[in-house]
Amino acid sequence: DFVTSANGSYNHLFGWKQLNMRLGRVPIAFGDEYKQYDAPDNPLVSHSVPFFWGFDEGAQLYGNLSPDISYTLHAFLDGEIGNGSDEFASKAWGLRVEGNHGKAHWSASYFDSGRTGRATQLPSLYFGRELAAPIGANGARGGASTSATILSEWWEGDFRYTFDKGYIALARGYGNLHDDNVHDRTFEWFKVEPLYKIARRWDLVGRYSGMNVEDAA
Repeated sequence: DFVTSANGSYNHLFGWKQLNMRLGRVPIAFGDEYKQYDAPDNPLVSHSVPFFWGFDEGAQLYGNLSPDISYTLHAFLDGEIGNGSDEFASKAWGLRVEGNHGKAHWSASYFDSGRTGRATQLPSLYFGRELAAPIGANGARGGASTSATILSEWWEGDFRYTFDKGYIALARGYGNLHDDNVHDRTFEWFKVEPLYKIARRWDLVGRYSGMNVEDAA
């Protein structure tokens, strides 16, 4: 993790303060809710319907483009679930940019799963408890998918405004899963999360979210 040395002096990659790097198994930075993966960071006991999360091996570049704007770039991830699996030439990659301007926060995310196969070679990005997998026989128009590989692309925009006694957070996203023409799927989702501090140790918080899935027809 090339960021700072033990005494606090800068030790950035190539000497550029805007460029830091992590190597190894890292979280996929997509949207804002992935930062609520650990229970203490989540104001509720559950997550939203379109909770995107995952971990993968590879390289992650990150840094500040300005005092208010930062980025995270996933580069050369193997794109497949499981430790150390890398059986396809296609790689996954993603980019997340965020800004903090006083009480307003925003982020824009993109993730490309690369072309991965079936069975154990599934994309490493989860939404909720599901992976972006080929369509199965149950309820699928035309039956089970015969595609040997799949490809998916995902976009999300997040906004949060913080006030003296809480915040309101919004998210909107869109995704494509390419799995033969007859089994292609598009995903759209949203999230609204308000929080209000009633007292020093008491919060009133709610979350409303949903996802719509359509086939290629």
